[in-house]
Amino acid sequence: MNKLEPSTLNPLFIKGDEFFINRYEECTLDNCVYHNHDFVELCYVYSGTGFHIVGEKEYSVWKGDLFIINHDIAHVFYNNDKAPLITYNIMFKPGFFDGTLINFNDFGSIVLSYLFRNICEEDYERENLRLYTEEMSSFEYIIESIYKEFSEKPAGYTNFIRAYMIQLIIMMMRSVKNHLENQVSVDNSSSMINTVITHLQKNFSQALNLNELSMKSFYSKNYLCTLFKETTGITISQYVQNLRIREACRLLESSTAKIVDIADQVGFTDYKSFNVSFKKIMGITPKEYRKNNV
Repeated sequence: MNKLEPSTLNPLFIKGDEFFINRYEECTLDNCVYHNHDFVELCYVYSGTGFHIVGEKEYSVWKGDLFIINHDIAHVFYNNDKAPLITYNIMFKPGFFDGTLINFNDFGSIVLSYLFRNICEEDYERENLRLYTEEMSSFEYIIESIYKEFSEKPAGYTNFIRAYMIQLIIMMMRSVKNHLENQVSVDNSSSMINTVITHLQKNFSQALNLNELSMKSFYSKNYLCTLFKETTGITISQYVQNLRIREACRLLESSTAKIVDIADQVGFTDYKSFNVSFKKIMGITPKEYRKNNV
């Protein structure tokens, strides 16, 4: 990555306001603006894939990634030219919240530290919360509700937004708490789960066989499924679907094979379910994806 010089983002707040939200289709790297700002920003990847540069580091991003960007932290999102990268960007100043409205006593200090620590610390690796699939719909409902209130500005919209934001932050803290608790068992089970993951990566185009995985791991099917989700954040089926869609993307870019044949090649026996899964993960149809990458 070439070294980028941050520019201070022009103020987006209307005079006197302390909150702003937009829904944005990110640009290519050549057209994006690496920037910092004097407010807190929550960035949610709504659809597509791309990259996020924070400080000197660059990370791949997918739907469900949620970033907390503190003030004076330089960053930028950009798309990967394969599919539109859509983000919601929620910006607010500290004064937007009345401190008496949120009681953090239900959450340990480790949760607050994880969410709002300085992301320029030496040991910073990835400042984001990757939502579990079942969490996405609840987060997106609140974010879209906030966006609707802010766009339409009905009477009392600021108070509605403040209430939604409190819900959003508490949901984020609950999610972090769940992630941290799930990590307790990771050390003891990571070796076996890594074995299962390696098997899935080599055989994702084959029909998913939980009996075979159970025998390989010496765990019951139910326990294996539970342990896999606790360790990775997604189900075995979702993990296989992601592998299949990633391979489908590669084939759509590099081959002229018919889309129905690619669906079959990566493990989908039903072309309709392939289209549904592809659009859910990538944000566009396989046909649109190929068109964008020819």
